[in-house]
Amino acid sequence: MAEGTPPTVARAGLGVRQATDPSGRSPWRIAAGLLPAAWLASVAVALASRPLLPIDETRYASVAWEMWRSGQYLVPYLNGAPYSDKPPLLFWLILAGWRLVGPVELWARLIGPACGVVSLALVAALAKRLWPERGSVSRMAPIMLAATFVWLVYSTLLLFDTVLTVCVLIAVIGIVDTRHGRRSGLVLIAVGTGLGIVAKGPVVFIHVLPAMLLVRWWDVRRNEPGGLPDRAGPGLRRWPLAVAGATLGGVGIALAWAIPAAMSGGPDYARAIFVGQTAGRVVNSFAHRRPLWWYVPNLLWMLLPWILWPLAWRSTRMRWRDRLARDTGLRLCSAIVVPAFAIFSVVSGKQVHYLLPEVPFVTLAVASLLADGAQEAAADDRAARRVRWIALAAFGLLAAVSLVAIRPLHERYDLRPVATHLSSIERAGEPIAHEERYAGQYTFLGRLRHPLVEIPRDSIPVWLTRHPTGRVVTYARSPNAPGPGIAEFVHRLGNRFVIVRTASPSDRKASPPTVHDDRIRHEPPRIENP
Repeated sequence: MAEGTPPTVARAGLGVRQATDPSGRSPWRIAAGLLPAAWLASVAVALASRPLLPIDETRYASVAWEMWRSGQYLVPYLNGAPYSDKPPLLFWLILAGWRLVGPVELWARLIGPACGVVSLALVAALAKRLWPERGSVSRMAPIMLAATFVWLVYSTLLLFDTVLTVCVLIAVIGIVDTRHGRRSGLVLIAVGTGLGIVAKGPVVFIHVLPAMLLVRWWDVRRNEPGGLPDRAGPGLRRWPLAVAGATLGGVGIALAWAIPAAMSGGPDYARAIFVGQTAGRVVNSFAHRRPLWWYVPNLLWMLLPWILWPLAWRSTRMRWRDRLARDTGLRLCSAIVVPAFAIFSVVSGKQVHYLLPEVPFVTLAVASLLADGAQEAAADDRAARRVRWIALAAFGLLAAVSLVAIRPLHERYDLRPVATHLSSIERAGEPIAHEERYAGQYTFLGRLRHPLVEIPRDSIPVWLTRHPTGRVVTYARSPNAPGPGIAEFVHRLGNRFVIVRTASPSDRKASPPTVHDDRIRHEPPRIENP
């Protein structure tokens, strides 16, 4: 090192050398132990503070439970019928763990955090490929991703999008490797797109296709002095053929499941997975349920805490345009995030977690700008230290909010008491019906073994007359709402109440609503489901 050069900014062959404490330990090595422990603790508190949330988490666990009980792993089932809304990869992951530990709830709830950890590793690997000369990007980007609020919260949930994010990252790494001349990149493209289809359907192409089509724009290495992009990877003339072949390989992976599943599930199921997952969803998505700008205000909390960090804003504002003109990695992230954001904004069926696969690329872009600014301002160690402290604060905030929310979450969304009650009814051999469509919210929680009969609301009195010892699961805004038969069991669910009704008196007294509210005999306040 030259005399007078600060140790925090001394240049190494690949990136910036970090300062060390008197004992010779790098701050990154110290953080390597502290940050994972803090993240693990915050996720553990978040998982312990809440039950499986209806309707999505309970439904997915119930689908896996029915597949487990029936031994039918090819076609997902819900309430005794083929479940065509989603492909089976998430259910397969649940079943793989259940083969080892049995059908326990904990394993199903660990799928999200496990996919989150894999995504962090893939983000670090992608950063090393895109910015090999700036090692601090591959160190900061996973930390920033782990602490981004939307990722921190949703990676603790049982969702298809966390699995899809892993598939998208694999495919994008394959795209970058292919451009760098690695033939294994084509295999990664095929695996990532194929598993992405089996994870959530053709929507995977919204996340990866722009990177394939916009390669002429984002791969600017040919403009660099001495850059030889076409000799490093497939020439731009051969690029469409190469990625088309890899993509068809991915489609082949998906068809290896879809064709046998269609034959096993019957014509209706075949039509649902081949048409309903593609053209049907596109046609039905333009119902204008949410406005075009819906995602914009949601970004204010999705990108916390980094959106409140002045250094991140300064780095983005001062360097974005300059870096975008010559930074392949920054252009690739933009080519993925911007088209996906535009497409999901136009499609009216919007959910926050639809954008989850784009969050890693946002944090990669911000981390690259921070690292670039740190090199120019000789402040790499200071920026990295702030990233670590902000991440620790985010982990602590998640744990604190989870602790505060334990009681209301369990009071409003824990359906285990209802499921246990229905399980006892099923064991007694009495029939159970459900008002309108049943989403499987009690099947896994109660380990139910028989489908619930779905009946229209106006048919409940007739059904109870024909089944005097049967029960009907109904819903109402008030625990004292009038209805057919006798209210045997009442339990709160969000801003409504689950009321189990029977036509004949039961030896069991009706359970009081599990609500701590002095206005129990009045209309409960309206609250939104999470």
